[in-house]
Amino acid sequence: SWTSTIAFDGTINGLLGLHVHPVGGDDRSLHVSLVEASSQTWVCLLLQANRSKAETIERTSLPAQVMAACSSPDDEVAVVALANGSVRFLGLADGKVVGKGLKLTPAPAGAVVALARLKPKRVALIRDAPGSTEPAEFFIVALEEDPQRAQLHVSGSLNLPGLSLRGPLL
Repeated sequence: SWTSTIAFDGTINGLLGLHVHPVGGDDRSLHVSLVEASSQTWVCLLLQANRSKAETIERTSLPAQVMAACSSPDDEVAVVALANGSVRFLGLADGKVVGKGLKLTPAPAGAVVALARLKPKRVALIRDAPGSTEPAEFFIVALEEDPQRAQLHVSGSLNLPGLSLRGPLL
């Protein structure tokens, strides 16, 4: 049976969520990935039902702060958007960078960034600078297989008449 608390030696940036991936068909073990409080380290943990301490599988240092992260338990990878404009895919079972990242232009100072999973290995990234007169930008990014690399499929501005995207996520 699962314990009510599992210890982890670190601090978590709770705003970027917990990213869960099942371990095979085993309902007594889970991989849980997260961003540490520094916002520059991705950590993959193994949680087991009969253990009170999480096992660290991998700690991956990233070149800039994580602004947004998303995943699905059905996927093999999570996606992070970094403050320097990079988009990286990370393995949910091993915590390692998957393929080559994509480098977009950095977001303007004070911009808010959001990621949404569209389907396996494909995300929408939206970034907006509150108070700016510039429209929000969107990018559709996918992890290509051969060679493994993040690829920009489409991008543009969300500048539609009467559309106001200001709010807590944008």
